[in-house]
Amino acid sequence: MARYVSEVYLPNGDKFVVRSGNLAFIANKGNRRSSIICQDVEGEITELEKKIDYLQGNLEVLRRDEARLRRDREDFRHQMKQQNDRIDYLSRRFNQKRAELRSLEEELSDDMQQNTLDTSVLEDEVRSVQDELEDFRRREQELNEILSKSNPDLEGQLHELEELDEMEKKIAAEMSEYQEDADAIYKHLSEMKVQEMTYQKEAAALREMVERWEDELAALQEECEEQRQKAQQHCERVAVRHSHDYYGKRLTDIKRQIDHERSRFQGMDLAELRDDLEAKKLKYRNKKKNFDKFRDNLERIRAMLEERKRVWQILRKEIAHRTSMGFNRFMELNNFAGKLRFRHDDQRLEIAVLQNEVGASRASQVTDMKELSGGERSYTQVSLLLALGESIECPFRVMDEFDVFMDSVNRDMTIQLLVDAAKKDSKKQFIFVTPNDLSALRRDPMVKIQKMNPPRDRLNAERD
Repeated sequence: MARYVSEVYLPNGDKFVVRSGNLAFIANKGNRRSSIICQDVEGEITELEKKIDYLQGNLEVLRRDEARLRRDREDFRHQMKQQNDRIDYLSRRFNQKRAELRSLEEELSDDMQQNTLDTSVLEDEVRSVQDELEDFRRREQELNEILSKSNPDLEGQLHELEELDEMEKKIAAEMSEYQEDADAIYKHLSEMKVQEMTYQKEAAALREMVERWEDELAALQEECEEQRQKAQQHCERVAVRHSHDYYGKRLTDIKRQIDHERSRFQGMDLAELRDDLEAKKLKYRNKKKNFDKFRDNLERIRAMLEERKRVWQILRKEIAHRTSMGFNRFMELNNFAGKLRFRHDDQRLEIAVLQNEVGASRASQVTDMKELSGGERSYTQVSLLLALGESIECPFRVMDEFDVFMDSVNRDMTIQLLVDAAKKDSKKQFIFVTPNDLSALRRDPMVKIQKMNPPRDRLNAERD
């Protein structure tokens, strides 16, 4: 803005104002509709299609939530079934242990009877062996008597006597083995009897313990049912979200508050308590009314904010898409292909440039502007500014020394591109400042060239 000028009014009612050294633009409130925005049926159709896609996305999200809730319900039912199966399993284990105990008692009684039968058999065998031994002894005495009366064939009788002695020793060894077996059986039988008594005592203790636990379980179930019925008289059953200790501490705090409030109102008569209760009820209703009002306002503001944010995101996405298409259109004039990627979350802009040549691929595209030459980089910057300018409603465009690092070919192409863009958008004013010669620019009634004198010549002219 010129020196000593603080305000500039435009024909349509808009104005520029200088405040504290800063330039501000104030639009005319009488015309709130932008001049560059017009009715676009295809744009509205596209926007409606995007809204439909957005609603379909929300529908898919709701369907996924419904499926997740169904899975949670099935998991809960499965957990309930597992708990019931575990209760059935414990009941079967209890009955199985009780049956095993009974079978052990029966086996123990059978073992005792079997051991008694085995012992009686061994005793009969021992008695038979003893009888045989007595017979051998009587036979020995008879032989000795015969030997004493007549002594024919003494050696044969002695040999027979030795055989009888060996047989006697063998029978004695067998008797000792039988006796050891009988002693071992008696010992095992006594151990089994002791073990039987121990098992009987343990079984009796287990029966008493089971009966006591059954009585305690029945008492606890009865008490739990009574407490549940009492609780349902005051409110419905609520879901338990915390541990038992948490609710115990919570109950202790509530009891402490009750005692504190009881001590506060101690000594007051019934009328004073009633007045205090009415005052507190009135205060509570007022606060609840204000709270409900604030909550409704907050929910309404939150919904409005979400709606504005959603519309703003759609508009931002559309502006980014239009800007990328405009950038590619300007780059194609210089035999290039360009693409813009706006990363709104990171507040970054990625520029990709690819030259339209035979055999060019994605690997040959340039994403770092330092890899371009000076003229190509300047042309890319001009294309980016023109693409961004199509989405900005400011009525002025000013570019200073944009072609300093360009060669003659890129400079002429860029200047002609700027002139064509300015002629298409005739409702805005474009100002281009360049120190280079513009003689190659074609004459046009809409283009005005203001050539300024060099600084030294202007200084000499002022002195003259």
